[in-house]
Amino acid sequence: MRWKLFAFLLPWLLTGAFVAYAIIASHYHIHNCGCIHTIGLEVYKDQECTQLCTSISWGTLYPGETVTRVVYAKLLGNTPATLSMTYGNWTPSEAQNYITLSWNYTGDTLNPGDVLPIEFTLSVAENITGIEQFEFYITITASG
Repeated sequence: MRWKLFAFLLPWLLTGAFVAYAIIASHYHIHNCGCIHTIGLEVYKDQECTQLCTSISWGTLYPGETVTRVVYAKLLGNTPATLSMTYGNWTPSEAQNYITLSWNYTGDTLNPGDVLPIEFTLSVAENITGIEQFEFYITITASG
């Protein structure tokens, strides 16, 4: 008798758990923008360098999620250079406690006119709370 009751209740319990998860997950999506500022180079959305990139939209993010976006850096000027990147000026400031940014640039020297694909990876901590949207600034500098 208990087995039949369990078999009857199991689908309902699983459905309830799924619905509860969906409700909770939908309340923790995070809207965002990563604004890009450059010095000595330009950053583009496309490899042909026809669409200037002034911000990165990371899409809707969830706790524990990691998202990668590719931009294309084109060196300006007439001397070889290397790139450096900083990011900050978070709004709200608490976002910096839960979100990190990295890139795959390895320090190679770029020559004038070179176009380099760069992957930016944004990681959101599992324990993020209270942040429904954020904005921060990425500064990429060419020096050499």
